[in-house]
Amino acid sequence: YQRRVRGDMIFSSSILFNSFFFCSLFLFSNLLCYQVNTKIKASGFYDNFHTNRSDLWVPSQSYRILHIPKTLMTPQNLHFNATLEGTPKFETGLVALVSDEPCLSNPSACCIEGDCAKYTGSHLETQTEYLYGTFEMYSRAGHNATSGDIPYLMCLATYNSDPSHNEIDVCFHGGDISMHCTYFSPDIKEHKYPLNFDSSKEYHVYAFKWQTESLEWFIDGNLVYQVTGRPVQGGIPWEPSRVVITFRPLEGFAGQAKIDIGYVSYTPIT
Repeated sequence: YQRRVRGDMIFSSSILFNSFFFCSLFLFSNLLCYQVNTKIKASGFYDNFHTNRSDLWVPSQSYRILHIPKTLMTPQNLHFNATLEGTPKFETGLVALVSDEPCLSNPSACCIEGDCAKYTGSHLETQTEYLYGTFEMYSRAGHNATSGDIPYLMCLATYNSDPSHNEIDVCFHGGDISMHCTYFSPDIKEHKYPLNFDSSKEYHVYAFKWQTESLEWFIDGNLVYQVTGRPVQGGIPWEPSRVVITFRPLEGFAGQAKIDIGYVSYTPIT
C-alpha cells in the first residue's frame, strides 16, 4: 500500500485503491482534488512512563546533536518512574533534563565525531508513525530550583521531514507565559495563546486534535485555538508522523532545568 501521502493535486487512477479523493469546483471550471491517506491505521497508546517502553519509543541508545545552540540529546537525561515535583495528580512519571554541567565538566563526553555540544537535552520519539487523532500530555513545563524564567523549548509534537516537512506542536518557551500552537506544511504557522497561569509551576493537560481538514489545540479539555484547511502544501499537515517529546535549551541558557510529565497519549479518530 502507499505508506505516505503526497500533498500535490493528484489525478492518477493508479493509487485510487489506497486513498480517497476529495474534490471541489475551483474557479467554476477546474476540479481541485487532494488525496487523503486511508491506510495508516495505528493503535492508540497511553504511557505513564513507569518504565521505558521499548515497544513504543525508539531505543534509548540513540544520540544526536542539535544546533543553535549545540545540544547533545542524550537518554541519560531521561528519568522514568521518577518522582514528579509540585502537586501533580500522579506520584511518578517522566522527568527530563536540560543541563550545561556534563559538557562543562567533561567536554569530550559531549562530542560525536568531532562535533561538540555545549549543552545536553532530552528527546523521545515513537517507533511508529501516526496520523489523525488526539495527542495529549499531562505536564509541568520547564523549571529549575530558582525560577521558571529560563530560556528553553519544550514540545509535544508530531514530526515528519520526508518527503515534506510536516509537523504539529504544542510548545512552551521559557520566560514566555503562553502556549505556542504551531504547525508546518512545510512553512511554519504559529499562534501564541496567552496563559492565565504559570506553566512552569502548575500541571495541566495539553492536547491537539489532528483531523483531515482542521487542527485544534486544548488546555484541560477546553478548546483554545483552531485552524481549518485542506491537507495540501501550505494547508493542514497530511504526512504520517512520529510522536516526539523534546526539551532543549535556547541561547543564554545556564545551569539545569527539568520538565515533569505524568503521561502522553494518542487516541486515533475512529
